[in-house]
Parts: sequence; C-alpha cells; structure tokens
Amino acid sequence: TVVKPKEKKLPSKRKGFTQKAKIDGQTIFVRTGEYDDGSLGEIFIDMHKEGGITKAMLNSFAIAISIGLQHGVPLEEFVDKFTFTKFEPSGRVDHPNIKFSTSILDYVFRMLALEYLGRQDIVHVVDNEEVAVLEPQYSLSTSQDSPACPRCGHITVRSGTCYRCLNCGESLGCS
Repeated sequence: TVVKPKEKKLPSKRKGFTQKAKIDGQTIFVRTGEYDDGSLGEIFIDMHKEGGITKAMLNSFAIAISIGLQHGVPLEEFVDKFTFTKFEPSGRVDHPNIKFSTSILDYVFRMLALEYLGRQDIVHVVDNEEVAVLEPQYSLSTSQDSPACPRCGHITVRSGTCYRCLNCGESLGCS
C-alpha cells in the first residue's frame, strides 16, 4: 500500500518577506509565504524578464520546492541538497550576510537557512561581523592573480602550481 503524504494547506492570507539581492550583477528576488506558526510554506524566485528560460526554470523549481514543503519535506533537506550547487550566474552577492554564491540555488538556500533555520554556519557575515577565517599554521602568500574559491568565496593561496582555499580546503587547477 502506498501512503500519500498529507498536504498542509497554507492560510489564504499569509506573512512572508521579499529579499532582493544581486549575484554577479544579476538581480534576483526571493519571496516567501509562511504558515501561521512562521514556518516556511512556499517560495517564489524572480529573475530576468518575462518569457526568459531562466525565469521559467526558476519558477518551476520554486513550485516544486513549495509542493515539497507543503507535503512535509523539511527545509533542512533542501538546504543540504542545494547549497554549494555550482552553475552560472555565480560570484559576489550584495546581501548583508551572504557575500559569495556558487549559483542562484546556493544563494537561495543559504538565505532560507539563515532566515528560517537560524543557520549561521553557511553565511559569510554573522551579526555584522565577518565569519572568522581559519589562520594557516604556515605562511603562504596570496598574489594579485589568486582567484576566489568557487565553493566559499574566500581568496585562495598558491600551492605549487595549484591554488588552495584555506577556509574550506577546495583545490583549484590540480588534477
């Protein structure tokens, strides 16, 4: 026997918020809808102009996430699956707590984790203070051409012919 999860209906009039940000110069709006207890029940992701494929894909993705949330999938599951997802646009973000993202989905789920789960472990600024970067036990220098880490956004350091992020351990340019 297949058990169908019961849908938890959102109230007709609901609270939520709209968050505007730019990811590598691309403007994105994330809107939320909440249950009466303040938990997340739906999301909307707006980007680009009407009719664009990116807008259509983001809209469809947001509907799928919203259906999952309304059928009992915990937000934590989505956060764990979609943070650090990597595709364009990615790069610097003009959000008070998130300064770099590896994709639109990475940004959206970092922001939702901060707002609805209180998670500060995946944001770059907590309570107006930069998250501390682990200090290396040895001296390595960055150069003007050191790229930002694609995973966490911190500046990498040269390690032989490669670059390495001392914050998250990501390695670039090595095989």
